[in-house]
Order: sequence, then C-alpha cells, then structure tokens
Amino acid sequence: MDLVTFGEAMVRLTPPGGAFQRLEQAHSFDVYVGGAELNVAALAARLGVKSRWVSGFPTTRWGA
Repeated sequence: MDLVTFGEAMVRLTPPGGAFQRLEQAHSFDVYVGGAELNVAALAARLGVKSRWVSGFPTTRWGA
C-alpha cells in the first residue's frame, strides 16, 4: 500500500431540481460525495497509486 488516508466523507443529499424540502419529505435525492481525505485517495488511485481510505459510521439513523 502506497497511501492510506483517514477521515470522514461528506455526503450532500439534494432533492431533484433543487426543490427546498426537508429530508423526511423528499422522495428521492441527488447524491454528491466529497471530503479532503476521500478526494485525495480517489485521485491518487486514478493516478495509479495503491490507495485506501479509512473511515467510520456515526451511530445515528443515517449511519446505522
């Protein structure tokens, strides 16, 4: 392994068309993923570097 990053991912859930709704009211979402450590590992892998990204899940209804 050439590169290991540690950190959390950021996930943005957006109702289609940019409609303003509460998460509980939306029927579907456009999903966007980001986060510095995740982005570095993904880009390094695309460049041929053997990469891994390590994270965890929160103990909430969204992470469980």
